[in-house]
Formats: sequence, structure tokens, C-alpha cells
Amino acid sequence: MYDSIIADIQKQCMEDSIAWFPNSANDLTALTLGMCGETGEFAEIVKKVARGSRILDDAVPDLQEELVDVFIYVMNLAELLCVDMVAHYVDKREKNIARFGSRKADTNGGE
Repeated sequence: MYDSIIADIQKQCMEDSIAWFPNSANDLTALTLGMCGETGEFAEIVKKVARGSRILDDAVPDLQEELVDVFIYVMNLAELLCVDMVAHYVDKREKNIARFGSRKADTNGGE
């Protein structure tokens, strides 16, 4: 179920990029730098919240928008590199469970 949704999003993101940015849509470097730039914009907002010059509740819409920008670049990169994100997520999660264990996070503050 999710396989199809994610694959459809990947294709749609790439189609949009080809339509809007035909010279860089299939450029690994441009996509990677774009993703890093959007991640930096997200981090800049977090920095402002952390230092107190922005209030988190007021910053959430901007954080959401930047996070979606990062997601679009990730989807473009996944499409460019033919990555089945769901299958690779499942594989990576299994590796992480083997490495870190399958114990649920302690939500009681360590009690």
C-alpha cells in the first residue's frame, strides 16, 4: 500500500522538477545541494527558536514548509537513483533493530 503511494510521490516530484527546472532536475549535485540548502533553512529556524528569537508555536508553519521542501528533494533523489524507499526503509529498520534492539522507547523518564 505505502509502496505505491511513495513511488507515486517520487514520480510526481520528479515530473514537477523536470517541468519547472529542466536543466537541473536530473542533476545529482543540484538535487543534493538543494536538499542541503532546505535542511539549512529548517535548521536556521530551529536555531532561532533555541536562542529565543522565535517562538516554536509561531515557527511550526515555517518548519513544516521547509521540511516538505526537504522531503521533495529526497523524493527527487530517490527517483533519480531508483530507490524503493519503502523496501530500503524496511531493510534499514531491520538492521537498526539488530544493532540497537527492538525495545520500545522508555516514555516514563527511565522509571
